[in-house]
Amino acid sequence: MNRICTILVRPLQRCGLRPYSTKWLEQSTKTVVFHPVIKSNRIMRNNEEVSEIASGSPQLRLAEAVALVEALQWTVAHEALVPLRTLSAASFFSKGKLEEVVELCKSLDADNVVINSRLTAAQRNNLQELLPNCQILDRFGVVLQIFAERA
Repeated sequence: MNRICTILVRPLQRCGLRPYSTKWLEQSTKTVVFHPVIKSNRIMRNNEEVSEIASGSPQLRLAEAVALVEALQWTVAHEALVPLRTLSAASFFSKGKLEEVVELCKSLDADNVVINSRLTAAQRNNLQELLPNCQILDRFGVVLQIFAERA
């Protein structure tokens, strides 16, 4: 494996992605894209303000996330702005929103779920348990997947 692939594949594997699995690279891959819209102006995570979520127009940020997914040649089956009061440390979404997200993804038979924010490993793992047939990606994971595909 050359050096560039090593640099790109290790972060993908740490994020739980399978860069060489063709199932995730097919054009017919159905993807659901969510952009969180935080209702408060200041969001804190680990005593640091999370400005990436609250900055910019939510519609533009969602459109940008959809464009990233389409760069992978995945089909966007559904895109949505998800209003949240706070971020859940366990699953990113609150209990009620989580049930809605899981139901939507199952009804669409989605292969990928993209959340246009950073997810912790615990959040990703908990979402993966609820949606075992879906690959859970955050914004960083999508960008890494694009780099891995084009390297």
